[in-house]
Amino acid sequence: MSHIVAARTDGFGQRLKVILLAMKIANNTGLNLRFIWDEKVGEYGSYHSCGDVSDIFSCDFVTEHYLKSIPEGNVFNVDLLKENSSFKRDGFYILPRYYDLYSDGFKREFSDIKFSKPLEKAVENANKVVFEKPTYAMHIRGGDILYGPLRRYSIIHQGKIIPISIAKALLKDKNKNWMVFAQDESVQDYLRGFDNVDISSDFHESLITNAEKTIFDMVLMSRCLKIYGGNSGVCDIASMISGNAVTNIDAEFSANDIVKIISDDDYYKRKEYDDYLMSQLSTTIYFYENNKVIRSRKIEEAREFDRNNVALPILSACSLYDLKDFESAENLLQEFLSNKGSFDKKRIALFVRDVKAFMSRPFVRKKILFVSDLNMLEVNAYPLLALLVAFSLACSDKNFIFKDKVSLSDLSDDTCIHVYKQMNSAL
Repeated sequence: MSHIVAARTDGFGQRLKVILLAMKIANNTGLNLRFIWDEKVGEYGSYHSCGDVSDIFSCDFVTEHYLKSIPEGNVFNVDLLKENSSFKRDGFYILPRYYDLYSDGFKREFSDIKFSKPLEKAVENANKVVFEKPTYAMHIRGGDILYGPLRRYSIIHQGKIIPISIAKALLKDKNKNWMVFAQDESVQDYLRGFDNVDISSDFHESLITNAEKTIFDMVLMSRCLKIYGGNSGVCDIASMISGNAVTNIDAEFSANDIVKIISDDDYYKRKEYDDYLMSQLSTTIYFYENNKVIRSRKIEEAREFDRNNVALPILSACSLYDLKDFESAENLLQEFLSNKGSFDKKRIALFVRDVKAFMSRPFVRKKILFVSDLNMLEVNAYPLLALLVAFSLACSDKNFIFKDKVSLSDLSDDTCIHVYKQMNSAL
């Protein structure tokens, strides 16, 4: 029998998404469901909810469906689905946008998953929570983005977060009761001041592990009338269970409204949020603001608050390029890549990796507008900026040929050649 394998190994929510999708496909095609489950999630492991497979699922479910590795042969790997692609097998179509295909939702599939006893108890507890009034869910998020190594790339995850100022604007609707899902304690404490708000973590008393708390939140969120959130596995699972699509802030507010709401927030104007939230709000304005000068200023403001975020200097250099201030952009990159006056090979290696990760995200690519013509740059005068622009374009445009735009013969500095070689090999 052919197998369909759910093979993601990133976050808990993303893993469950492909398991549910694979179960749905298996139910409709007769394919045999299998899944893999790697406990580790790279350097982010301790900030995710993924534990050992036996801690998440029942013994029977593991015995029946778990694979320690993907076997060779007649297997379809769900993780290989790409955006804007489709897969056909025996007359059955699989689309990445599975909400369109499966309008009946995934409630049955979720109930068919046999979780471990602690997680089953968490699901049961989530279903017991009493909503005295119709309640809306708001997933502000935090977790790995706020506390873990992902903070180094926090600008990449802009679309995953509801900024605190926007959350406050939503909560002003006193006709709605809200269940807020947030992991930052300062945000929780602030939002408890709203009469129409409950915080999901206040219902976590009997829960121990991250996985128990996460599955509880997914089920609790699925019971709400409407889900407000970003690009999150937790939101997606709640949506799949309930059949209600997740509403992003872009659906509620125009870009101008988002900029105005944050700019008019008294706490933001007085810089009374903690440094990370201030940086987050400034970068949000950057993404929604059209004025290039204001955009550049907001990124500089964000850097002042979040010095450890390596994405921000890269974005600042991009912004300066956009303003045609090439000299400032070059100086920024020189400073960023140097350590006590000389170039730091470790920083160069991180820079190469970070730019690739940074520019691989569609959300980022839509907001950074490099001109594709590098001839306007004097490569000898601005070698690092030319490399950044060329490498970024190569990451975001499969038709862009990196080596034809920046030639080794144009670079006389050994360090720049070293950066070039690392970037070229990274592609």
